[in-house]
Amino acid sequence: MIESVNSIRWGVIGPGRAATRFAHGLQAVEHATLTAVWGRNSDRTQAYATKFSVPTIAPTLESLLSADIDAVYIATHPDSHANLCLQALAAGKHVLCEKPACLNQHQLAQVLAAARHHDRLFMEAMKPPFFPLYQRLRQHLQSDPIGPIVFVRAGHCDSSICPNYPLHFAELGGGGIMGIGPYEAFLALDWLGPLKRVQTMGRLSSAGVDNFAIFQTEHERGMAQLHTGIDLLSLGDALLCGPRGYVLLRANWWNPTHATVRYLDGRIVEIDEPHTGSGFNYETTHFCDLIREGLRESPIIPHALSLGMARMLEEARVALGVHFPIEDSPLTIQDRHPFDQATGLDTSGFIPGNQLNSGQPNDTYVGSYYGTAPSLAQAMLDRWLETPDRLFVENYTFIDFGSGKGRVVLIASKLPFRKCIGVELNPDLHAIAVDNFARWQQSGNARSPLEAICQDALTFEFPPGPCLIYLFNPFPPHVIPQLIDRIAQAFAERPGQLDILYVNAEFRDILDQHPGFTPLWQIPVSMSAEDAAADLLHQVDTSGRRPYAEEAQDPCAAWRFTGMS
Repeated sequence: MIESVNSIRWGVIGPGRAATRFAHGLQAVEHATLTAVWGRNSDRTQAYATKFSVPTIAPTLESLLSADIDAVYIATHPDSHANLCLQALAAGKHVLCEKPACLNQHQLAQVLAAARHHDRLFMEAMKPPFFPLYQRLRQHLQSDPIGPIVFVRAGHCDSSICPNYPLHFAELGGGGIMGIGPYEAFLALDWLGPLKRVQTMGRLSSAGVDNFAIFQTEHERGMAQLHTGIDLLSLGDALLCGPRGYVLLRANWWNPTHATVRYLDGRIVEIDEPHTGSGFNYETTHFCDLIREGLRESPIIPHALSLGMARMLEEARVALGVHFPIEDSPLTIQDRHPFDQATGLDTSGFIPGNQLNSGQPNDTYVGSYYGTAPSLAQAMLDRWLETPDRLFVENYTFIDFGSGKGRVVLIASKLPFRKCIGVELNPDLHAIAVDNFARWQQSGNARSPLEAICQDALTFEFPPGPCLIYLFNPFPPHVIPQLIDRIAQAFAERPGQLDILYVNAEFRDILDQHPGFTPLWQIPVSMSAEDAAADLLHQVDTSGRRPYAEEAQDPCAAWRFTGMS
């Protein structure tokens, strides 16, 4: 769908060097205007506004975010990126954030969750793939290939930066890995695929940032050798190697204008493509087009790629002992899932079953608590909506057995069910769900009435009318058959009025073998990139293991009760 935006109105946060290049580039972007600017330094902000004829100088961040703008470009130091992104997204603005988008994976997962929750476009600013040379090189290698790229070498060191430059300060998220490394990380991931592991060597400054670093990375399709530095000088070129040739991207490769392709048969192809503007105009044009098309993620710099870059940079610097003080003061409580960061609710945490005592006879059968990834729950509901021969959504009562803190019930309530019910045995989890439900309804997010019931699932009385039951392995295998038999008895006189959605369907054989249930579909369902990252960051039990989060897919299935023959 094309959004009704004729000219994209931009606001700039942080009128420094990057923002200056952004403004120069924006002059070459059609149907885009620089409308407002805000910065902590009033003199610099005034000078920026004068230089680029910016009509509005916002006195505060809040006033900029409440201005009549469509998107913001965040060009501050990396230590402030995550908080600024969250505030801008919450204000309903699309966000283009200078690289690195955040200090670590955890922060980026929160930002991506907020973008999804507020239905806004978020993209990390990474200019190389938008340059004409880079795009022409890809086209050339498709028509005259050197074979698959299996090795990438890239790096840059710049000892010319002055002692008070931000990269020298840990409190600003400095160091060569964070300041220069994003380009190298992008190049390796773009040509070699997802990261498998990182090996790092380097030197730290007295301020605790990396003066020089070499990091070797292994990917799904090859390996890379990368380096960054702020106390040495190096060329800044890049090499892409395949079995039948190699590509040399001349310095500075991240502003690519010239490439040499040398083939095994002796041929040499020179590719020249000068760029216009500051070079920032290409990615900005792409971002504006995405807004007009109503898209919320770039196909060229997708969220998964940004998460991959964040992971590589974080693992490289952590291996050297680089730590940023602001990481000791996280955006929010560390063990909260991004869904909670975006909504202000409490559905997070991994709680082992032995810590969920309720005083009930069936305590010994209680499984661990960990909420379903929001994207998985949404994907299951979306898939169910496509199921043939179902009744109208408004006729169904949605029931989550073992609902815990109620995350899935909250997500389901965005559909117009007759009612959404969470059934939970543990009174502590139930109390949290009650509070979550009340807040969710007050925020206007619920389209269905919500009810939290503290009860044993085996004694639950089903409401009249069609029901949709949700299961995420809430009970051990010997309890599941009891629940299924009870469901079959309750719906014996109303076949066709009960569907079951089962995420991580570990015990699906029980339903497959039951004579009253007919399979609707069994498929692997992928969670979003931010949910996959969040699971890896947040779902850790007391032994340090990740019980469910080793894969970004879950085997999921659905059944319909069609009656006992």
